[in-house]
Amino acid sequence: MAKSKQQDNEAGSEKGVNVLLIALFTLGGLLLGGGAVYFLTAGDDQAAVIEEKIPAEPEKVEDPIDLLVVTVQRFAVPLIDADKAILGYMWVDLAFEVDGPDNQSYVAARLPELRDAFLRGLNDVQTTRGDRPGALDFTLLHKRLEAAAHKTMGQSMGKNRVHAVRITNAQRVPG
Repeated sequence: MAKSKQQDNEAGSEKGVNVLLIALFTLGGLLLGGGAVYFLTAGDDQAAVIEEKIPAEPEKVEDPIDLLVVTVQRFAVPLIDADKAILGYMWVDLAFEVDGPDNQSYVAARLPELRDAFLRGLNDVQTTRGDRPGALDFTLLHKRLEAAAHKTMGQSMGKNRVHAVRITNAQRVPG
């Protein structure tokens, strides 16, 4: 039995050495891998520092706008075909997008002038689609309304008083 204790001690010490070697190799591998990762990513940090030193082109930042809306309800748009024949009328609701309360007041006070400009601009030109007789051409109407609004309202400090004219509703007038 004494011999088996000695063999057990030798086997136990070999196991301890093996575990110690495995732990040392694992630790060494981790250190080598970590060092390699550090050196490989350190170049990226230096490149980022170099890029930061190069002045970037300044971005153009637009002034924020205070978007407000002036509405017009039940504006009558004639349905005029290519032969200049009036096929009927459409009730159209409009929304004028403006910047700030000053422009909102300016546009609201001049709604009769805008309605007049719209009616004059729409009563002698085609407003229907060529491929669908009797159907309102919303793209064409939108372009004409915006052009008339910009022309009528003029400009304030180099900017248009009316940013956009939106068609919010349309329905055919019965009859």
